Amino acid sequence: MGHKTGTNLTRLALLSVCVIAGCSEKGKQEAGTPPSAVQEPEPSTAAKTAPPKAPTQTPLLDEASTIEVTARSIGPVALGMPQARVASLGLAVHPQYSAMTIPYSVYYKDEKVSGVGVSLRNAKRPVIVAGKTIPATATLDEAAELVGECGEAELLIGGTTRQCAQGITVSIGSGSPEEVWLRIDAPAE
Repeated sequence: MGHKTGTNLTRLALLSVCVIAGCSEKGKQEAGTPPSAVQEPEPSTAAKTAPPKAPTQTPLLDEASTIEVTARSIGPVALGMPQARVASLGLAVHPQYSAMTIPYSVYYKDEKVSGVGVSLRNAKRPVIVAGKTIPATATLDEAAELVGECGEAELLIGGTTRQCAQGITVSIGSGSPEEVWLRIDAPAE
C-alpha cells in the first residue's frame, strides 16, 4: 500500500469517527477532509414522509387579578371551549371532592365545556359579577343578593341552588354548606 492510499484510509477512518461521534465542522476539517467535500447524510424516508407536527397550543392563562363571571365564561374558561384547551390550565384537584377541580370545576359534553363553576372560597382573588365583587366569605343568600334577580332556593340532592340573572346559578353543597359556588351552563339543546 502506498503512502497516499494509507493517508486516505486514515482520513476516512477519522471522518467515520467524526460522523458517528457528531464532530463539528472543525473536527471534520481536522480529520483531513475539506469542508466542501463533507456531505451530510440524507434524511431517512420516514423523516421525509412524516406529517408535519401540529402547532402546540399556547397554554390557557389564568393571570387576571380578578375572576369575571358572565353568562358565557368564568375567568378564562368559556362555554364551548375544547377540553384540551382547558387542560392546559392545570387545575388543582379539590381538597375535599376528588371529582372536582379548583378554583374552577369544569363539566364537558362531547369534549367541549358545557358548564363551569367557581368556588368563592378557593378563588384566592375577587370574583366579579356585573361589576359587583362577591366576597369569598359570602353565604348562599349574600352571593345571590349580589348576583341579583335570583329565584327562591331549591333544595336538591347534593345541595341548594338559586337560579339568578344571566343564567348564573349560586349553590352550596350539602357536604360543604359554607363553600359557595357560582356556575353557568350551556343552554339545553
